[in-house]
Amino acid sequence: MFTQTPNAARGNEAADFAADGGTTLEEAEPLADASHRLHSDSVCDAIVARLVAQAAEQTRPSARRTASLPRWRLRRALDFIEANLAQPIGLADVAASTGLTRMHFAAQFRSTTGYSPHAYLLRRRIEHAQMLLRSSALSVLDVALSCGFGSHAHFTTVFGRIVGEPPNSWRTRMRDKEPIVEPAVAIDPRRRDRGA
Repeated sequence: MFTQTPNAARGNEAADFAADGGTTLEEAEPLADASHRLHSDSVCDAIVARLVAQAAEQTRPSARRTASLPRWRLRRALDFIEANLAQPIGLADVAASTGLTRMHFAAQFRSTTGYSPHAYLLRRRIEHAQMLLRSSALSVLDVALSCGFGSHAHFTTVFGRIVGEPPNSWRTRMRDKEPIVEPAVAIDPRRRDRGA
């Protein structure tokens, strides 16, 4: 019936089964009538489909590579984000500034920067908010609105998630320290986030 072949030794039973043509089940029951043969053909098809699907799942991660965003497109996207930090910005808006579709832009941006476009935008808004909290007397609500957040609650939630404490606590703790200068847009290509 089944013999050990080089493919089977390597764990590729699907190739052996497909090469065999699925005749092994038919050999087990040579006098099967048409309905039994149809049933055994269906079982063979299901087994082959399952084995092929398992083999395909094992090869997917290495086969999938996303191209990185060219520097000029990255610069356009970053410039657009910086110019519109206080405005509502959608993925389509940033992608349009680079001349790409939303999905191509998002995949290439993440491949290049290590951040999803949304996560990068939130981080830049929080960095800008930190600079405003330290260098101005604006209320937390005014800082939130000037950084593109729609509400105090959303700003406080995002600030707490990224910085680790609420904006008022952070501002109080930072009052005695040197004022910060807003950083130049720097991206660590080794940084990989899970999205925000």
